[in-house]
Amino acid sequence: MTNQTTSPVTTIDDKDYMTDDKGRLTPVDAIKPIDKLRDETVCQAAQKVIALHQTMKSEKKRCSHWSMTFWSYPQQSTTPNMVAKRQRVPTKF
Repeated sequence: MTNQTTSPVTTIDDKDYMTDDKGRLTPVDAIKPIDKLRDETVCQAAQKVIALHQTMKSEKKRCSHWSMTFWSYPQQSTTPNMVAKRQRVPTKF
């Protein structure tokens, strides 16, 4: 994962260009500050989402391993007689 906060800048003949959504090169000087800020914000949000995705992926793997380990143990009862036997109680009238 690259640690990039803005879109990549291409330098041609000592002039910096950024690629727009249609793939056209636009001079950096011609881009409005608000558009640069939007681009930076979107790139930062995308980085956070990618990092969250990686975290969730590793946690899923860890939990899957844990649950497989848990379910692979043989089932053992903690009490020897789980079903209580009915006892006949004598009734006196």
